[in-house]
Amino acid sequence: MQVLSKIMMPPNQSAAPSPSDTDETAERHDDHNGMDAVQTAVTAHLRSLGLQPEDLGSHSIRKGAATYCSSGSTHCPSSSAVSERAGWSNGAVFNTYLRYEAAGDAFVGRTITGPPIDSSEFAILPPHFKEADSSGMVTSAIEMLFPTLPMCMYGVAEFALASVLYHADFLRTNLQRNHPLWKSALFQDEAMLNTLKSIVCCMPKEARGRMEATGIPPHVHQYVHWPMTRLLRP
Repeated sequence: MQVLSKIMMPPNQSAAPSPSDTDETAERHDDHNGMDAVQTAVTAHLRSLGLQPEDLGSHSIRKGAATYCSSGSTHCPSSSAVSERAGWSNGAVFNTYLRYEAAGDAFVGRTITGPPIDSSEFAILPPHFKEADSSGMVTSAIEMLFPTLPMCMYGVAEFALASVLYHADFLRTNLQRNHPLWKSALFQDEAMLNTLKSIVCCMPKEARGRMEATGIPPHVHQYVHWPMTRLLRP
C-alpha cells in the first residue's frame, strides 16, 4: 500500500515518511556502520601481517583454501579430491577415470578446517555426550534450559549444551563475572554441571560409538589409539 500511495501522489507532492520507512533507514544505517567496523578491523589485521586490502580478491578464500589443502603439509589430500570438492575440471581423462570417493572428500573437508595433521587432534570431533541418554539426564537438562524448544530441535540443543559444557572452564576465564550466562540454571547448579561435564568428550577413542570421525589418515589413527607411536617418528 505504501508503494501505491507514493505512485498515486500528485506531481510535486511527496509523501511524508512513514514510521516503517524511518525504521528501515535507521536499520540500514546501523548495518552500514557495522560493516564499516568489520572492514576497519579486517584492514588493520591485514596490515599487521604486512598485507594490503587490495592484495585480496573475491577468489582469495578459494585459492588459499585449495593451496593449504594441497600443500599445507607433507601429507595432503590428493589433487583430484581437492578439485572434486572445489568443483574444478581436471581435463577429459582425469574427469573420466578419477571419480569422487567419500574417504578422499572427507579428508579434504577435515584438512580445510585446520587441525594439525601430525597430531591426534586431527581426529577431533565436536563436543558431544559419550553415551546415549538412557537415564534421561541430558533430556531433563535440555527441557530445563530450553523450556520452549520444539522437540524437533532437541538434537541441536544437545550439541549446543555439550559445547557449553566442554568450554565451561574457558568461558569462566574469559567472560565477565556479571555475564548473564552465570545466572542460567546450568551454572547455578554446580552438581548438575559437573555430572554432565564428565560425560562430554571430543576424541574418537572416548566416543564409544556415538560418533565416528571420517577423513582420518592411517597415521592419525595410530596417534589416537597408540599415543606412544608419536615418539617413534623420525
